[in-house]
Amino acid sequence: YQRRVHGERNIRNLQFSIDTCRETLDPNGPKYREQQKELQSQHDDVKRRVELLRLHVDKSLEDFVPTEQALQMAGYEFTHPKIELLESSVERQLQYFSKRKGMLQTEQKIIEMADNDLQKQHTLTRQAKESKIPSILPTLCSVELSPMVHRSNHSSQRGSPY
Repeated sequence: YQRRVHGERNIRNLQFSIDTCRETLDPNGPKYREQQKELQSQHDDVKRRVELLRLHVDKSLEDFVPTEQALQMAGYEFTHPKIELLESSVERQLQYFSKRKGMLQTEQKIIEMADNDLQKQHTLTRQAKESKIPSILPTLCSVELSPMVHRSNHSSQRGSPY
């Protein structure tokens, strides 16, 4: 399940990169399109395999019915495999989404900081333009990149998946 969710997120991220190539002056649009096609193919493959696994589990649960009936008739108490499977799956998904939620909260803070920085830069630039006094602006080499810009420019060098 997590693999499918991760793949869907990567496909959306690539679509965002494709959509913003012009604004960010990124020449890698064709490369992103190819990566997106490849990820979509992998996603479709994972989806097919998951469906086959679900069919296999359903068949196994059907095959368990005679055993279940025999255990009940013999008076044995047991936890049904369907309950155990679902419980295990739900636990893994809860853990995954808890970690994902924490990561997204961190990302949201970074985005808010970048937005605040950009709003300040925008206001200062507008003031300089209206007053026709460019000297109130910092030199271009001293302008601090927003956390999101800085992060995206260097994430591939560090091996980050983001």
